[in-house]
Amino acid sequence: MVNKGQQMAILKFYTASCEPCALLTNILAKGGIETTNIDAKANTGLVAALVAAHGIRTVPTLVDTRTGQKLVGLKSIIEINAWIKQCDQIES
Repeated sequence: MVNKGQQMAILKFYTASCEPCALLTNILAKGGIETTNIDAKANTGLVAALVAAHGIRTVPTLVDTRTGQKLVGLKSIIEINAWIKQCDQIES
């Protein structure tokens, strides 16, 4: 599910009971970074398919839909911005 040549879209895989996930949500909001939030424990076929397609084993995990690159775990805004820049370079 990689969409080369498209604008960056970030999927954020989380669970409701995950404290680092909640902290990451706040970091992303303060940094003005928009994500599509996916509860990795939601019992739906679509979520299960997304979790499997992206090989999600740990939350929180961010996925760039253009490149398939992942950023796993709680990260600072500096680390997140560096990852976004790296994904942009892969895309170009």
